[in-house]
Amino acid sequence: MAHKKSDFNIFFSDDQIGFYQQKKASEQPIFGSLELEKGVIVQGHILDPESLLSTLKKIYKQYKIKPKSVKMMLHDQNILIREITVKKESLQRLTIEEYIQTEKGKSLHFPFEKSIISHYVRLETEDSFSVLLFIADENLLNDYHDVFDYLKVKEISFDLPSLALYNFYVEKTKTDIEN
Repeated sequence: MAHKKSDFNIFFSDDQIGFYQQKKASEQPIFGSLELEKGVIVQGHILDPESLLSTLKKIYKQYKIKPKSVKMMLHDQNILIREITVKKESLQRLTIEEYIQTEKGKSLHFPFEKSIISHYVRLETEDSFSVLLFIADENLLNDYHDVFDYLKVKEISFDLPSLALYNFYVEKTKTDIEN
């Protein structure tokens, strides 16, 4: 996982928080984990933001950190991955991202009331694109965003383990996977 040296990298499970930060290359990284009370996070969804905030404050205090940016690894269970084919003639003057947004609720349906979609062009042919869509519940992401906003984090980004693994595989093997 590539990151800026000042990023505070964090992963939430239903039971604990794992974190890592490398401030300077010459310094020892800060890393660890802290248990969460049962029911604070369930299947990636924050049910008790006050308790989560309290636990994050403990980490900040114990490790003397005040991150300006956070890179959060989002659980695979909270991501829908779908492959679509986009014909170039369908795009006309639209970008792939604009095309996806115009097709939401028409030819593209997702199980979330509001969704956030990232895409990755897996393959381009003469007449079409094979595009991987990574779809997440906007409300879920906003809940995490709200917690970090309260802690005065200026930049929050979400990373997907499945995309990192996919890119790693393609890079190392120099081959693409079929599914």
